[in-house]
Amino acid sequence: KPVADEALQQCTSLRAELEEERLQSKAKVDALAESQTVDAQSAKAWEAERDELKSELELQRKLHADIKPVADEALQQCTSLRAELEEERLQSKAKDDAFEAAQTAEAQSARAWEAERGELKSELELQRKLHADIKP
Repeated sequence: KPVADEALQQCTSLRAELEEERLQSKAKVDALAESQTVDAQSAKAWEAERDELKSELELQRKLHADIKPVADEALQQCTSLRAELEEERLQSKAKDDAFEAAQTAEAQSARAWEAERGELKSELELQRKLHADIKP
């Protein structure tokens, strides 16, 4: 009987150990399953984000492809307008220079005319006096 009691005691102890091992193993399997679930969810979320980013990138590329010709045309127009503006400025400066030269020439002409007028008046006055002296 002591041997049977001892064997029964060992069986009970081994059953408890086995049950403990099973519980630990189940806990590990559950933890691994949960980890894999989290990993799978993370992978799905990453794939969804990657797909979203790829879609946005493709949209941006299409948008760039649509905008680039318009931007190139606008740049070309700006370059043409700059050249036109520069030409206008040069023409305007030439006109300003010509106007200034004409005003200078006009002022010189007016001074020359005034000088000649003054000379003519002086000569006329001299002639009148001379005539007045001769006439009496």
